[in-house]
Amino acid sequence: MENSESNLPAILGLVFLALFIVIFYAGAAKKVVIYYDYKDLFISIGALFTPFLLFSFWQEESIESEIAKTFIFWIAAPLLSLLSIFLIYLNFRNAIFHNRNIPIGIIIGIFKLTYVILAFTIIFAQFSGGKDRRRSFGDVIIAALIVGLAVWITTVLVNGKEVYKQKGWPLPATL
Repeated sequence: MENSESNLPAILGLVFLALFIVIFYAGAAKKVVIYYDYKDLFISIGALFTPFLLFSFWQEESIESEIAKTFIFWIAAPLLSLLSIFLIYLNFRNAIFHNRNIPIGIIIGIFKLTYVILAFTIIFAQFSGGKDRRRSFGDVIIAALIVGLAVWITTVLVNGKEVYKQKGWPLPATL
């Protein structure tokens, strides 16, 4: 008899991947709003970037100035923490507001953050190749194509106005 608990992470991973593909397709087919506009995209990017910046501040040990350390730990870090929480809130609020459905909005909000992490991981991987060896022209072309594809896919997911027009919804005045 096989232990079914050992298969649980793989099954959950496949379910998550399938859900990711379904949401991606729904966004590309303009069935759901992924990013309403570029402002919405940058909110999701900021929600990823601020914790990364906060983590890099906490890991910085080369700062010798006590004033700089005090500023980082008592002013910058708390402000970045609050900003990060606020941007994550805005990410989910926008997803719920623009899709006009709470459960779908929450799923889209998770997708938006996951997509940003995945896109940045792919882009950074293209630039962080082995620094001990020189990249060939072919490597540079492939890296440029991958980065270009990631940027193009992201622009496809900025689909709010098209979804609103397709569904016959009036465009929101403000959020």
